[in-house]
Amino acid sequence: MQVRARLIDNGQLVFLSFHGAQTAKAAENELQRLFALPDYRPDLPELADLSGITSDDLDFNAMRRLARVANENTLENGNKKLIALYAPQDYVFGMARMFSTLCEMEPGHAQGSAFTTQAEALEWLGRSETRFEDIPGYDMVLR
Repeated sequence: MQVRARLIDNGQLVFLSFHGAQTAKAAENELQRLFALPDYRPDLPELADLSGITSDDLDFNAMRRLARVANENTLENGNKKLIALYAPQDYVFGMARMFSTLCEMEPGHAQGSAFTTQAEALEWLGRSETRFEDIPGYDMVLR
């Protein structure tokens, strides 16, 4: 599995792109790398593109661990973290919904929501774009 995390739109949005077979370890490693970036802030909204996932190896406990990681850095500062999950395939959408629910059950301030269209995910984050390609700096995701 390949997970790419980038700060785009002049550091105002975290964009995560998932490709291949999804594993909890790869996702957790990339999140930890992201949190260590000098410009990363826990209150930055996150947009996760799950459209490239071909299969997943996530059971309930692995999904719960990822939800815990997403919430960890919101505990101290109390900032709300919005995580929009773009999941156009039915089985990935179901996993994204489970992740969103688990995020809200874990201690912290992460709130996730799953969407089947790019426009809905962007609107939920309060953005004016309707396609990922329209976000300033999106070309950085492709590198």
